[in-house]
Amino acid sequence: MKSVRFNDAREVMEQMLRVPIFRISEKRIMLMDGIEDFTGPDPNLIMDARHKIFKEPLPMSPSRSSILAEAKRLLLDEESEVLFRKKEQELLEAELRKFQQQLCKSRPKFHTTYSCTRKALANSDNDNFWRDVCPKKKSKEFRKCKGESGEDDAQNENSYSGNIKITIKDKPVSESKERRMETLRNYFEAMRQNAWQEKRLRDIKTKIQKSVACRRLRQYFTLWKMQVDRRKELAKKKKDERDMTSERKIELFVNAIAEKQKELAKTKRLASKEPMVGAVGCASEQGGETRKLVKKRVFTVDPPAHNRLTAQKKIIAEQRAKLAEQNRIIEDMRLKQMESDSRKTKKETINVAKEALAHCGRKTRRTLIQLMREEGCRNEPSVEAPRLPSPPQFLLRMEARAEARRQRVRIAEEARQRKLEEEKEKKAIARKEEEQERKRIQLEAQKEAKRLREEHEQRRAREAEKITKLNAMADLFYRTYLLRRYVMKPFTILIEIKYNNIKKANDHYGLTSLRKTFMAWKIESQRQHDMKVELAESIYHRNLMWRMLKAWTKYTEDGKHKYQVAGDFYEMRLQQKYLKSWCTSAFESKMRTLENEQLAHDHHRRRLRVKYLEKWKRYPEIAKEVQESERTKDKWRELVQRVVPDFDPKYRGVMIDD
Repeated sequence: MKSVRFNDAREVMEQMLRVPIFRISEKRIMLMDGIEDFTGPDPNLIMDARHKIFKEPLPMSPSRSSILAEAKRLLLDEESEVLFRKKEQELLEAELRKFQQQLCKSRPKFHTTYSCTRKALANSDNDNFWRDVCPKKKSKEFRKCKGESGEDDAQNENSYSGNIKITIKDKPVSESKERRMETLRNYFEAMRQNAWQEKRLRDIKTKIQKSVACRRLRQYFTLWKMQVDRRKELAKKKKDERDMTSERKIELFVNAIAEKQKELAKTKRLASKEPMVGAVGCASEQGGETRKLVKKRVFTVDPPAHNRLTAQKKIIAEQRAKLAEQNRIIEDMRLKQMESDSRKTKKETINVAKEALAHCGRKTRRTLIQLMREEGCRNEPSVEAPRLPSPPQFLLRMEARAEARRQRVRIAEEARQRKLEEEKEKKAIARKEEEQERKRIQLEAQKEAKRLREEHEQRRAREAEKITKLNAMADLFYRTYLLRRYVMKPFTILIEIKYNNIKKANDHYGLTSLRKTFMAWKIESQRQHDMKVELAESIYHRNLMWRMLKAWTKYTEDGKHKYQVAGDFYEMRLQQKYLKSWCTSAFESKMRTLENEQLAHDHHRRRLRVKYLEKWKRYPEIAKEVQESERTKDKWRELVQRVVPDFDPKYRGVMIDD
């Protein structure tokens, strides 16, 4: 698992702090915020924002991923706004130059160099000094525009007045134009930085609060959903276990399939005369109902019942396969039935046509024969009608009536066509008149719209000119307000802070010098005391170590001598003890060895006696067999000597037993 390093997080937060958020369009938003204090943001807010992610253990912190994602997004925004910052800087410089030009035009005395002509400045103890320096020049219209904000500004000016000690009696001021520009630019830069920091802190605080709230809401919602699902599953499981067992479920499922098959068979018998489309739709509907039935029967299965569930699934799959096979067989039978019905109908139609050939006229007979051939009856043996000498009279009358009927139909059709053409001409004339009227109305509407557009353009131009004038007046008022609110008033505050800091610095310097002097004296005294104590301790330790060394040497020599005497005595006693034990053990071992040898000798002699006694008992029984064997061997030896006279039994490895 990856961990977040403090240095990386600190760099990310510093990059977030450098993101520019002050824009020109935010000048009026800054007025609405009511920024009155320029002494700097609260450091507690900055530290809380920077170290928010370190308040939790990093390995288990749930805010780590969201904060890092937010930091990455801010870094990407910073990269995308590099060009915008350049344009912002250029626009700010242009606004600054424009403000300087307007300031020079409106107040020329500020443009020239100023030198103090008074010999002495006012007393620093005068509380009304800054009130007299900054007189109130407010008109009635300005008071109406300001309202309550004017009273707040007056209170702030009164609160910032204080005692300033000035010892310079004559201070000529001759600042150059570049110096004033630089000072004014610094003021605006400080104003921008302060506003930017406060807005950034507000945004960071808002984002962190939103992130934490969203994360907590998501966690609580997830926990609530998990709890609800768990309770639903438990309730469903208890209900299923209470209602039926697995065998009962399978039985109900099989019964439902059997009932569906019966209903399907009834429906097919009723719909056997309907088209194929209806049959296919019924089959698809029945298959969809079966699937719905299968989908509805999904049960929660515990791990111990896994094998039983597998068996149930196999049974269900087999039932589905059987049901699909039955549907296919039924569809095939229905198709065959429809084909046989169509063949029967076709055959009956041909037979009826053949019977009617004998009673039709020549023209009708020719047409009927052509139709029969087109339907595939060319090879029929009775297609050619028998040639009769004359047709019946009623057929001739039928043909005449048919011809008259066709003539009446043709006349009625022609009349209807003429009527339709007349109606079309009337509609075309009416449509043309309507088109002309519509064009006339459209032209009038265009003229009216053009007139209204011109009036609207004129009114908009007048409004734009009015808005431009009002914007110029508002911009002038805004620049004047900025100069007074964000330049002069902070400048007076900075002067007061400067002299307070000087006083604090002097006090701190005196206190620090006194502390350093006492600390140096204390350190020197402590050093001399430590040196004396260290010298005394070193002499004491040296003497103590020398005495201890002598005592330890004597003690060591005595101990070594005692250890040597004890060792010699221990070895002597140990030798005597083990020698006595060895003698006893050797004597006992010798006695046991002699006893064992005597026992073995006696046992061997007994065994030999028994063995030879047994052989002596058996010798009379096998004596005859041994003699017969010897005689047989002698005969064979004689035969061998006759055949091979020079045969040497010793050479061949065969010896004659004498």
